[in-house]
Amino acid sequence: MEGSSGSAQGGLATPDETGQREDVRSFHPWVSEYLFVETRRVWTRAYGREVSDCEVIEILVNVRRLAETLLNAAGGKT
Repeated sequence: MEGSSGSAQGGLATPDETGQREDVRSFHPWVSEYLFVETRRVWTRAYGREVSDCEVIEILVNVRRLAETLLNAAGGKT
């Protein structure tokens, strides 16, 4: 693409580069602003670098899936 930022993905801008946090989160309406910010804060500190919007969502989705799996295994409902 002409005029793109020259990212590592062949010149295509990622959601983080375009500032489209709402687009990333629109698929997960259960993620509140507080949950998003706190997850980023905790994992940024753990990784020693800024965690991207996509990484925050991935972490939250994985934790939710783990919780659902554990509940199902214990005979609970999701």
